[in-house]
Amino acid sequence: MKRYKTTLLLIALAAVTCFAQTALAETRKANCDVVKKGEKAKKGSGECTFSEDQGRVTLVLRNDKKILLVPGKKVNKYKDKDDHVVVRSTVNGDGILFKWEHQGITVSFLD
Repeated sequence: MKRYKTTLLLIALAAVTCFAQTALAETRKANCDVVKKGEKAKKGSGECTFSEDQGRVTLVLRNDKKILLVPGKKVNKYKDKDDHVVVRSTVNGDGILFKWEHQGITVSFLD
């Protein structure tokens, strides 16, 4: 019986440890290239900060514009503050592309 209680305690401790680690936000420095639909020139591009916390993504662009994306109902689908659909995809191995109907932001990590 004592061994059973010890095993349960270890499992509970492992679960709490895993939950605590996933609850922490991941924040990374990056370069964000903002391209409006129909334009080739990058506007608003430069160093930015990428954070991800429990599925929510926050981008802080060089002009301090903050973009908050919340997970949608499907994988790699998000909604912005104006309820626009944003699709997430991987580019160049480690980079991320967030694509709206009217613009795209490519995030390339610096660290």
